[in-house]
Amino acid sequence: SARVGPSATLPASAIAMFSFLLAELSLFRIHPVSQVVPGSMAILHITDIHADPFYDVRLFGCGNKACTRNLTLQDAKGKPTLDLCSAEQEMVQGQCGPEIGDYEHLATEWPRLIHPGSRCPCGVAFSNPPYSVMPPLRRALQEFARDGYESQAAIYTGDLAGHYMPGTTEVGCRTAQAVVLSSIAMLDVPGVEHFFVMGNNDVIPKGSPLTHEWLGELGAFLLQRDWLTQDEMATWVMGGYFWRMIHETGLCAVGLNSNHWTPKQVNDQMRLAQLEWLPGILSRTGETAACTRGFLIISHIGVVCPGAPIYSRPRGHADTPH
Repeated sequence: SARVGPSATLPASAIAMFSFLLAELSLFRIHPVSQVVPGSMAILHITDIHADPFYDVRLFGCGNKACTRNLTLQDAKGKPTLDLCSAEQEMVQGQCGPEIGDYEHLATEWPRLIHPGSRCPCGVAFSNPPYSVMPPLRRALQEFARDGYESQAAIYTGDLAGHYMPGTTEVGCRTAQAVVLSSIAMLDVPGVEHFFVMGNNDVIPKGSPLTHEWLGELGAFLLQRDWLTQDEMATWVMGGYFWRMIHETGLCAVGLNSNHWTPKQVNDQMRLAQLEWLPGILSRTGETAACTRGFLIISHIGVVCPGAPIYSRPRGHADTPH
């Protein structure tokens, strides 16, 4: 037992705890996992980042839900936004913003554009976070890559774009696309296998059927960074879906585009193509015969959503399976 006073000694368990607290902590583990479990595999799931390069904490709660930025930079489907912070409760019309489709410019300029404040540098609750969360997330992925696994993969289930981002619905404004592409570039860490599927906020313009133009542009960006292969690109351009074996583990990931059962964003041609493609993949014939450890079905909105029939059967598509 410990003695009280200047010469007090601590039990071995307490000394070990203090040593642990004083050690340089790492996000995932102190010792590389390969020292504990040889041949191990790890999968990191990241979703709904919604990082905002225009975040300004001074405007929290002033405009649209979950949106902390200047009201002129809020795309409310072409409608003006009610300023809840003004005594006059005036309506503010949204504009495209300073970033017009150049993701590289956005990637360097966001520190000048955001104002997170000092008390909550990662953002306030119930709001999309400031873009300043992206560098720490990138460092976490770099640490993940060095953690000693035999193989590691990061699975992103969409929604990189923030809510009401400029250009979300406004035709001709490229700001929302720039945010998606810039976020992917920030997350592009070597040594990690990246697997990305689209969320409902990644469809631009939002609230309308997914277009081949944006799907192809996003796919080409992913292909350039090895987030897609040429074989995967062949089905991606048909509807944003693909499959891949995670390293050589026998475990296969099947990426589905849940926008094909999301109201107002269903592209009928793409939806039918995905439905026709999926049974052949899951049959484990041909190339997928190598998927000996089963499948991970990856999508932004789940394939089965109990209690949420609006997502399980798009209006007007009675033949869509639950």
